[in-house]
Amino acid sequence: MNTIEKINEQIEVLVAYTKKKVVPLAFSWKNKKYSVKNINFVHAKYEGRNKFYFFSISTGADYFKLIFNTDKNEWFLNEAFYG
Repeated sequence: MNTIEKINEQIEVLVAYTKKKVVPLAFSWKNKKYSVKNINFVHAKYEGRNKFYFFSISTGADYFKLIFNTDKNEWFLNEAFYG
């Protein structure tokens, strides 16, 4: 049975900046590197003056939700779904 795992851990992300957009290319979690194959959905949310970007990405059969805190320049792995 496939389930969504709530994680909420800070991670390191390799990104590209193109035309005023941040694009995650790869990330590391638990000493494993994941390459982003597809960015499936992106949305932004404000909490006060802080802006957060939410990226739903896939690395093949696995899906993840990454959060980018623009104020602190921090990335978090929020959720994982293993296909």
